[in-house]
Amino acid sequence: MIGILLPVGRAAAETRSVRPQHAMAEAPINTMDKHATLNAELWRLWKEHGVTEHVVLAVDFRFYTAHKPNADALIAILLKAGFTIVHNRPRTVLIFRGHEIIATERGHWTLGRLQARAREFVELGNKLKLLYEGFGAEMP
Repeated sequence: MIGILLPVGRAAAETRSVRPQHAMAEAPINTMDKHATLNAELWRLWKEHGVTEHVVLAVDFRFYTAHKPNADALIAILLKAGFTIVHNRPRTVLIFRGHEIIATERGHWTLGRLQARAREFVELGNKLKLLYEGFGAEMP
C-alpha cells in the first residue's frame, strides 16, 4: 500500500504520521486558497493510484494546536460528528510540544467533497485558534 499525505502544516521533520510512507509539504496556512490547490494535486495523485468516487477510503484530517483547551474543543466537535480520533502529544527529547489531532472519516470521496471538508476545517481551525494541516489517506 502507498500512503500519500500533503499536509500544509509544520515542517516535515516535526510532523509525525500514524500511517507509513506519507509525503510532507511546506509552511503553515489556515486559508482555503493554498489548500484548494494542494487538494486538487492530491486528488490527481489519488486517481493515479486507482482511487475513484466508487472506492471507500479512510481519509485522515490533521490538526495541530499548542493549547490543550483548543485540542479538547476540537476533539469534542469531531467525536460528536462521528469521526475516529487519534490525539498525539509530540515531543522533543523530554518536552511535550502541543497536540496533534488526526480525525479519520471513511467514505466515498470526490474532489468536491474533499474541498468542502477542507473548507469546513479551515473555518473550524480559525474559530478554535488551531491549525488545520491537511488530509491524506493510505492508498488501497
